[in-house]
Amino acid sequence: METEHNDKGKINTALTLGGIGLGLGVLNNPLFRGFVGGGCNNPGCDGQPTIYTLQEKECQDNLELTKALYENRLRDISELNAFREKDVNEKFNLYTTLMNRINRLETNEAVMAAVEPYRTKLIYDKIDLESERRCCADNKIVDYLNGNFQPLYVADMTPAATSTKRTTDNPLCGCCGTRKF
Repeated sequence: METEHNDKGKINTALTLGGIGLGLGVLNNPLFRGFVGGGCNNPGCDGQPTIYTLQEKECQDNLELTKALYENRLRDISELNAFREKDVNEKFNLYTTLMNRINRLETNEAVMAAVEPYRTKLIYDKIDLESERRCCADNKIVDYLNGNFQPLYVADMTPAATSTKRTTDNPLCGCCGTRKF
């Protein structure tokens, strides 16, 4: 029994709300207003704007203008942010490149500092070897000249003595075992 009472209440509520909605729809219909005699005495019914519609239009225009200003500002901020991001990325890439170059230079400097004593020793060894080779070559030339040309004879001061061969000597150092004539 309780169920029947609830169903009747729901049906009555639905019918009441439906009737109210129908009544409001009919009252707002311009044909009905003209038929009943409402005519066009109310402001705005003949196409003339009312204060309310003017205020609503002004408010809508202000909202659109504010929206456009905010959208422009957001676009500007987005562009500035994109420019800043690009700038930061370029600077970071430059920083990375410079750090890599500095690290390579420091590594090269450390290698050169470690190799320098050995390099200097090699250079001095090559200079000593070349010096020895030149000395030997010069001594060979002097020995060749002394051995292949007729030596000069020197007369003695004593009457019984004959002239003796002048001893030749290599005036250069004896660094490679030169022989004396």
